[in-house]
Amino acid sequence: MLKQYQCNGITTKGVRCRIKCQLPNSYCRHHERQSYTHHSNNHKPQSNDTGYIYMYTMTNFLFPPKNWNFKVKNLPDASKKTDWVNFNSRKSHYILIKIGRTTKTPESRIQQWQEKCQHSLTNMGPPNKHLIRKRRGLVERLACMSIDDPVYSCWKNGGFYCRNLNLVELTIHQELWKKYGKGQVYCVTCLAEESRSEAKFKIHMEWFLIPKEDIEEVYQLIDTICVKIG
Repeated sequence: MLKQYQCNGITTKGVRCRIKCQLPNSYCRHHERQSYTHHSNNHKPQSNDTGYIYMYTMTNFLFPPKNWNFKVKNLPDASKKTDWVNFNSRKSHYILIKIGRTTKTPESRIQQWQEKCQHSLTNMGPPNKHLIRKRRGLVERLACMSIDDPVYSCWKNGGFYCRNLNLVELTIHQELWKKYGKGQVYCVTCLAEESRSEAKFKIHMEWFLIPKEDIEEVYQLIDTICVKIG
C-alpha cells in the first residue's frame, strides 16, 4: 500500500486540508493554486518580505452619518445582486473590509490610504471587533465579560506580523474570495480624470463583504495562514 501524505493546502476555515496526496509536500486538486503560488514566489528575495497583514474599513461604515449612502454590488440579501444598491451599514448583517500587506507599520499605511482616498479609515483588527459586533443583550454582555477573547499568535503593532508577505496576502485573499466572493465598491475620489465628464467611478475589487458574525473567523484564518506560511 502506497504511503499517503496530508495536503499542504489551507482551507477556508484556516486549517490544514485533511485530504491525502501521493507525494510529500503536495496539494490536492482543491488547493493546487496554492501550490502554483508557492512555487512562483520561491525565487523572490526574502529580505524585504517581512511585515504585516492589516485590515481596515471606512469609519462611515461603523458610524454612518445622517443621509450618508454608499453603493455596493453583489450584496447577498439584495433583490438584484447585479445592480448597484445602497449599502446601509448600520442595519446590514455585512461589513466591508479591505485586507492588505505592508512592510511599514499598519497605522502608517492606513494613514497613507486615508490621505489618498480622503475617507476616514479605521483599523479593523481584533481590538476593534466590538465596533462591528455590538453586543446589546444583557445575556450577551455577561457572556462577553466571562469569556476571554481569542489569542492570535501573530498579532502585534496593529497587524498580523509574518514572513513571506506576498504569498501570505495572496493566500488570504484567495481563501476569502472562495468563501465570500469579491466585494465591489466605487470610489468618488479615485475617479479618473478622463472619466469625470462621463460621471463614471473607479471600481475597487479588493474589498471583502463579510458577515459581521464571521469577523472572528476571519481573524483566525489570517492568523493561521500567517503561522503556517509566514
